[in-house]
Amino acid sequence: MVRWEKFSRAREGNCVKYNTMNNDEIILSLCARLKETRLSLSMTQQQLADRAQVGIATIKRIEKGGGLNLDTLISLLRALDKLHNLDAVLFESELA
Repeated sequence: MVRWEKFSRAREGNCVKYNTMNNDEIILSLCARLKETRLSLSMTQQQLADRAQVGIATIKRIEKGGGLNLDTLISLLRALDKLHNLDAVLFESELA
């Protein structure tokens, strides 16, 4: 498992330098951001688990940096009302 210290060194404020990170570090970053988002919404782990239709153990594992699969990521983004953020990943800007 990747240590949190490595993740914090790759961050500059709210910007994460993904190009300087390996895959494990990127996954750890995503897990940390999911937890930050949950907390910013004053949502408990159980509430998120219920909304995402996953087990509480899944949320706890993810928030400890244990990784997640794409299906779970989509469920969590939907539960956090952040599913629209996939547009930035999957589609190029129309202005480009």
